[in-house]
Amino acid sequence: MLKANILDTFFNDHQSRFSEETIRSYRLSLNQFFSFCGKQYDDVKVKDIRAWLASMEERGLKKVRFILNYQV
Repeated sequence: MLKANILDTFFNDHQSRFSEETIRSYRLSLNQFFSFCGKQYDDVKVKDIRAWLASMEERGLKKVRFILNYQV
């Protein structure tokens, strides 16, 4: 599935639960992540997320905490 379709579906499904600022922030973070890893949604692995978070921390950027529910 294409990244844009997944993001739009996610935000449409949860629109009433998020403020406009939260949606803006999530979109920005997700776009930065997908630019960093260069992969499609279906190809992303936990190691890609960890590498992105480590790169942010190395550059002194705010550490983002995610809870990953990863099932094999």
